Amino acid sequence: MGRTTALRREIKRVFVPHLASKGFSLDQRQAPNFLCFRRIEPDQIDVCDIQWEKYGLPRFVMNFGQAPAKGVVDLLGKPVMPADIFPSHAPIWGRLSPRAGAMTGSWFRQDRPLIERIVTWSRLRPPEQVISELVTLFAEVEEFWRSGAIGPHMRMLPSLNRLAQQAKAR
Repeated sequence: MGRTTALRREIKRVFVPHLASKGFSLDQRQAPNFLCFRRIEPDQIDVCDIQWEKYGLPRFVMNFGQAPAKGVVDLLGKPVMPADIFPSHAPIWGRLSPRAGAMTGSWFRQDRPLIERIVTWSRLRPPEQVISELVTLFAEVEEFWRSGAIGPHMRMLPSLNRLAQQAKAR
């Protein structure tokens, strides 16, 4: 069994049905590194994905975005249809993580930090605990999609299209 297997199973058992009940469809085209969820509404597209730590540690971050219902144009000027939009395509996008910081130590993680390992004599947190934390904090993303409010566990990221346009202008 791989280091992320228990966490991935818990996501499939708890979080996938949680999002399905909210109208999201699962897109596994970028699996196993990303697990994407998309909800296409009449006036907007809500999209989020789980991005796994690239070296196989049991850690992930949630990327989320919101795009117009008609779709967007990518960095190369090509249209991206609603069913193909990922968070990085969205003009408004960000990350949800339980702790502040840009490194993977701030991500949702099953492996305990060193001090916590020493105190608890346990290397891993139960996967149920990690996914419960994800479900709880996901409410901040839902509120963002509803009202635009940025929660304390969210970090907004610059639009990649806007950055590309600025670079061309220089």
